[in-house]
Amino acid sequence: MNKFLIFVLLIVSLPVACKSDQSIVDMTELNGRWSLHKAERNGNETSTLDKAFFEISNDKFSHNLEGDSLSYSYTREGELLKLDGGMLRDLQIEALHNDTLVATSEIANFNFKFTMTKHADN
Repeated sequence: MNKFLIFVLLIVSLPVACKSDQSIVDMTELNGRWSLHKAERNGNETSTLDKAFFEISNDKFSHNLEGDSLSYSYTREGELLKLDGGMLRDLQIEALHNDTLVATSEIANFNFKFTMTKHADN
């Protein structure tokens, strides 16, 4: 009886243990220069970031959300990019389709949602 119970528990827990930590975002699609199409702060559209951009490579993340163009190294945990400095610390990739990137972050206690368009030359 005990062996049967252990076998059942093993079979039931197997799909959970085999769950992949792989990201659904392909870095080759994420790499490049992205221009802001629309920004929302706490759910309301804002124009204060109209000239914003992200530039992403395999080892650097650049942006101008703080005025000047800043560049940081980052680590990636699934769809989360963790920057090593600045006000933009974590960027959660919500969607990536062709030339459109949707990402969210918290900056200075405000929730931001960025809809970005990839430059055609990337």
